[in-house]
Amino acid sequence: MEFNNNFEVYASDEHTAFYCLSPYVMEQFLEMKRIYGKFGVAITGNVISIALNSKFSLFEMPSLKGQVDNMSVNNSKRELQNVLSFAQKIEDSINGRKCRK
Repeated sequence: MEFNNNFEVYASDEHTAFYCLSPYVMEQFLEMKRIYGKFGVAITGNVISIALNSKFSLFEMPSLKGQVDNMSVNNSKRELQNVLSFAQKIEDSINGRKCRK
């Protein structure tokens, strides 16, 4: 299984881990890995935390003059929306809501 070859899962409650890792959630994690590379996820109670490196400086001041042209609030907003979209899809799936495509 592709998911098992790409992820290690640690859980204090196997039943909850099985419940949270639906096929849809596993697909989202595989897609996140394809886009962002390594990342971590922790689910504790009703809180899910995702740590990743988008390789995108959202609001950092450029260190070189040539980087100024690459700064854009719209680009930062778009990247944040992409990450939040993954989080929303995962949350919806875990909570039994219809998954948004």
